[in-house]
Amino acid sequence: MTISVIDHVNKQKNLIHFIVDRKIDGIITLSELTTSFKEGEAVALKLAKYITNQGERYRVLQAQPSTSIPDSSIRKEFHEEVREEREMGFTNNDIFVPPFLMNLEHIQDGDLVSGVAIINYNKKRSSWGWKAISIKKIVQD
Repeated sequence: MTISVIDHVNKQKNLIHFIVDRKIDGIITLSELTTSFKEGEAVALKLAKYITNQGERYRVLQAQPSTSIPDSSIRKEFHEEVREEREMGFTNNDIFVPPFLMNLEHIQDGDLVSGVAIINYNKKRSSWGWKAISIKKIVQD
């Protein structure tokens, strides 16, 4: 079994997206699962590799919740200050904080936060980076 992390849940399309590393990722339809998953959760997968015209792809043969901690190259916890730019947030280590998380936790420029980030491919920039999936403002006395 391979440990992966759920990086996106799309209830409208009835699927989840997982990532094992920068080379292995894929989708699982919700109907194939016996339990529900949330972004950032670890999943133990049994995968089968196959080749298409687009290259290597992976089919999920089995998926189950895991208490294992995903590799730090795909999921990490952080504790940093946020700078705000056009309702988006960025930490000093370039973790992107989406606007909905900034608004949900009422985070402003200069706030100290902690949270969980997952590796994310930015198609517009053709580069890998980190995206916060959960965040909490740290109130300082």
